Formats: sequence, structure tokens, C-alpha cells
Amino acid sequence: MAIESSEVNIAFIINPISGTSQKKKIKRQIQKIFGYDNYKYTIVETECEGHAISLASEMSKNHDIVVAVGGDGTLNEVVRGVANTKAKLGIVPCGSGNGLARHLKIPLNSAKALKAIKNGKEHIIDTVAFDGIPFVNVSGIGFDAQVAHKFAKSKRRGRFTYFCNIVCLYFSFKPIEVSISTENQTFDRKVLLVAFANSSQFGYDAVISPISDVTDGIMEVCILKPLNSFFSIFRVAKAMFTKTMHKCKYLEIIQTKKTSITTKKPVASHIDGSPHVINTSFEIEMNNEPVVIIF
Repeated sequence: MAIESSEVNIAFIINPISGTSQKKKIKRQIQKIFGYDNYKYTIVETECEGHAISLASEMSKNHDIVVAVGGDGTLNEVVRGVANTKAKLGIVPCGSGNGLARHLKIPLNSAKALKAIKNGKEHIIDTVAFDGIPFVNVSGIGFDAQVAHKFAKSKRRGRFTYFCNIVCLYFSFKPIEVSISTENQTFDRKVLLVAFANSSQFGYDAVISPISDVTDGIMEVCILKPLNSFFSIFRVAKAMFTKTMHKCKYLEIIQTKKTSITTKKPVASHIDGSPHVINTSFEIEMNNEPVVIIF
């Protein structure tokens, strides 16, 4: 069912340096798809990290829909900007991983994603707070966070660079000791990583939590144990790409609304794939403010 209004004001926030080359033609596509009927559109580009937050906050004051055109990092910033406003969210996935878009089955083709916004329905999805910062996809600490920190410094983007970083870091990464507290229990683990999943995947169709649902009001704390052999790497990789990680002996999944993590040594963290702090304590809990997405 298409959005019905006398006039729909829609803002597109484009990250010009993220991910794929589709953005070279995105402005022409926007004009072609939204340049008539009852739409009035605005296009702005980010200039630096964090800029999309302030742009989205400003655009949400006088736009019905604010669209993130970029990767998971751009999407996260736009979500933070539209939080607690009446503006709805749109996604045109032009990044590397596109985790939430893949989970929601939003087209990865920019023209199709734009048409999905124009002709789409409203979907209410959960948000989670990591140290008070909202996220919508998957955040975490440990190995995947270390990869996120390294990937952010890479000159090249894309799947190949991402997996090269994984391989390079794995053989030097030492498992971390964590204490995990949820609403019902506290326990210690030695882990490779702990992921906090609102949706199912990191991106690239690497599914860490097949049971995750962005509308169920809970998150999955995914605890990946240290791998005991070289071949176990391939078993875990296969499980991720066949959506069977919930059956993998190396992964423990706990469903909860709130968790806190402490570590003996400072560890890296990430929020929706973007580097966050290096610290020894983290607080993650379900947010009371959902987001309305059009697709």
C-alpha cells in the first residue's frame, strides 16, 4: 500500500564514500522516481563521520521520511538522528555489509530500494541501546569488533577486504574473559566474541543469530566460544552462511531485554559495525523507542 498524503516530504542523506558505486547514479534515480506525484524531496551529503546524525535530526523536523543512503554505519547515524521524532525511516543500502537491509529483504539494487520506499508499507522495528547509543542491527565486543576497527582504517572496502581482515586478525587474537549479567543470571565465559543481535546478521549474509526478530522486543546475546582447531573455523563459517549458527556447538544464545558485560582487560566494541570504544564494561538494553521503516 503506497503512502498517502497531500504532499510527502522526503529527505535523502547520502554518504558519498561508503560501500558500492551505486551512489553515482542515485541522484538521477531519486529525481526519476520521486520527481513527480505528491513528493517533494531534499538531497544532502555527509561530510564526515557523525554528520548524518545532525543531518537526520534537522531533516526530521520538516520531513515525513528520512532515508539513509549508505552502509550500516550511515544507517545507524540516521537512526540516531530520527530517534524520538515522528519521521519515518527509509533505507537505500549502498554499503559493504548491509546487514539490516539483508535481514529485512530490502532490495540491494538502489532503484528497487527507492521504489520500495515509494510503494512500501510501514514496519515498526525494535531498537537497542549500547552504552546509551541506539542501534538496529548487530553490535558486539571482541573479535568482530576488532575486525570493525581494522576495517574502518582500510583504504579499500568491500567483501574481499573484510574477509582479509578477518583472516589476518584471527591468528593473533587471544580469547577474552568476560562476565555476563542478564535479567536472570550472571556467569563467566572465555569467548572469541559476544554479539548483541537485534536482527540476524553482521552483513554479507553472515548470519550470527538466525532466531533474531526485529519486532519481538528482545535481543539475542550471542556468545561465540574459542575455536579449538583450524577446521572449526570452516565449520563456523559454513554455519553462518547456511543460517544454522543456532545449532552450532561453538555458539551460545541467550535471549534477554538487558545485559551488562565486564572484562578483565580492555576490549574493542562496535555499534552496527562501526568502531565504538575500547573499554572493560558495557551496558546493552532494549530501547523503549522503536523505529518506523518504510519498505
